[in-house]
Amino acid sequence: MALAMPKILKEVLQLSTEWLAKSKSDSPRFEAEWLIGHALGLSRIQLYTQHDRTLMENELDKVRILLRRRVAGEPLQYICGEMDFYGLTLLVGPGVLIPRNDTEILVDHARRLLKAGDRVLDLCTGSACIPLALQKSFKGGLSIDAVELSPEALAWARRNVEKTGLAVELHEGDLFAPVAAAGPYALISANPPYIGRDEAPSLAVEVRDHEPHLALFAEDQGLALLSRIATEAPRFLIPGGWLICEIGWRQGEAAIGLFAAAGFESIRVEKDHSGHDRVVIGRWSS
Repeated sequence: MALAMPKILKEVLQLSTEWLAKSKSDSPRFEAEWLIGHALGLSRIQLYTQHDRTLMENELDKVRILLRRRVAGEPLQYICGEMDFYGLTLLVGPGVLIPRNDTEILVDHARRLLKAGDRVLDLCTGSACIPLALQKSFKGGLSIDAVELSPEALAWARRNVEKTGLAVELHEGDLFAPVAAAGPYALISANPPYIGRDEAPSLAVEVRDHEPHLALFAEDQGLALLSRIATEAPRFLIPGGWLICEIGWRQGEAAIGLFAAAGFESIRVEKDHSGHDRVVIGRWSS
């Protein structure tokens, strides 16, 4: 794609929007604003207050590079290196799952189940978006462990803990193994991989070709990790403790079955903003 550009900012913004629209972007104007703002170090408001500004050739080169990456399918969040989540600006990049708005629903429900002073464990923590959002909500009043198997993702989690200054103890390993001597916890949360491998062809290119497959896909039609978590979690929960997990939009019934088989009670599935199954919650009463 030829990227010959005008030099006036408002014209660069318009042409970039058109290029992104042709590449099937869902929000071409928003993405153009984000990419150009990132390239030039300008806020969205500054893009418009300086709309008649003439750009230097080196500035245009920065814009071209970012546009090429986006048109090639690289996630916008990886290009800009950050993502807003639950009032936090988190660092993200290759090797870590990009936090989604749907995961904020899990945080909403987890907050209602917790009180200051509770111990929390977050599994498959990725960028640490869930434990950091919970800790921020309780102004540092929770004791939180977070576990991640991928060293690459854990490196992003460490950056986010350092950036936010929020207290989350990070552990590298497989699910409960790194905290086998810890606990018990009042709540265990997880956003495990839950996409079946047969669903890969239907995913957007920016997801399938760029985000880590370890964080996306699971065996047994996407339910393998959820099954392990439900089975192993009771050993790490206090009586009356809660398990809350993000699930795929068609997995509600299966998730309830897995929680019930593991002995959980008061099981329910909560919907996302589109009305799809998104979070399964169960209480351990033994």
